[in-house]
Amino acid sequence: PAAAISTMHALLTGRQATARTTSTLLGLFEEAATDYRANPEDARQLADSPRQAAMVVVANAVMNLDGAMSK
Repeated sequence: PAAAISTMHALLTGRQATARTTSTLLGLFEEAATDYRANPEDARQLADSPRQAAMVVVANAVMNLDGAMSK
């Protein structure tokens, strides 16, 4: 997931994520994935799997960063 998170960050912000940012986002992913594995019905409201639902959470967080491009 770290590579996917780095790519997502680069695509949404136009710059590479720092190691600290990647680590923070990876932690968010792992926490969300754990929660969604424990509650698969919640995951299905966002995506087809707990892993995908966790990536949706990370994408939402990246899109809310000041550096995210909105145009």
